Amino acid sequence: MIGSMLRGIRRILPRLYRLAVVLAVAFLMHQRHQWLRAQRDTALTVEQARSLFPTAAKLGPRTPPHNIQTVQDADGRPFGLLFLTLGGLVMSFTKLRGQAHLRVAWQILLVLYLGLLTGGLLSMALFSGWAQNGVAWLPALGILVMAAAAFLIPWSTGHQLYCHHLCPHGALQQWMQKIPLPNLTVPPKLHRLLSAVPFVLLAFVLGNVMLGLRVNNAALEAFDAYLFRVAGWSSITIAVVGLLASAVVPLAYCKYGCPAGLLLKFLRSRGANDRLGLRDLLAGGLLLLVPSLLH
Repeated sequence: MIGSMLRGIRRILPRLYRLAVVLAVAFLMHQRHQWLRAQRDTALTVEQARSLFPTAAKLGPRTPPHNIQTVQDADGRPFGLLFLTLGGLVMSFTKLRGQAHLRVAWQILLVLYLGLLTGGLLSMALFSGWAQNGVAWLPALGILVMAAAAFLIPWSTGHQLYCHHLCPHGALQQWMQKIPLPNLTVPPKLHRLLSAVPFVLLAFVLGNVMLGLRVNNAALEAFDAYLFRVAGWSSITIAVVGLLASAVVPLAYCKYGCPAGLLLKFLRSRGANDRLGLRDLLAGGLLLLVPSLLH
């Protein structure tokens, strides 16, 4: 009986540890920067608000007595994101994901609605914005539920819900594999080098926030490209290069360029044989160093 309980605790301990690391990082980021400062800024624009809430359509009235700026979505969009999250769960946990025609139709919906219409992709720019500034619960309800599912489903079940079944950029990369080109084999040394890029980007985003470098985190990822009317050339270039590379290297951007995917993978359960590894210990060690670096 006691042995069974100890084995159960040992299985869940790595997941609890990873979750604690992510929550601690979010707390430290929030302590370093307050969204209320930006909300009190009378020069705040809807473009700046989109760095925190990608589906923001307009700025609402300021709320007394503290003159806080509200942010509003276009009508119906939060409900659409809730529907997509539910659909992603169905695709992840049922045999429907094996139906080729249904999967293609689902991916078309993701690209058109979640990608091009709302631009509501999960990203480190979004996560860091929430960690710094808090979340406007009602305007961001749809994408907030999607983000919660993206974190909690891999953490509890091992299913990569968002990366495999909700990400429009991932869907486009899968389509690029339909182009009749031979796949390239990435040499082992180059593979190890490129695999470090998401780690470097993730570390840079955290350092950017903690140290107040004021670099636009969205410019380090591909996802702002779907907001093409306001996207910077950096995001558009990363998106296009990643898609072209995926024609000859399956899911090239996911493997070699996506810090948000790396964060979701960090939380993913490895099943009954889950153990704390070197990456877990490094993450915890760096977290302990952060407070001393900030003073």
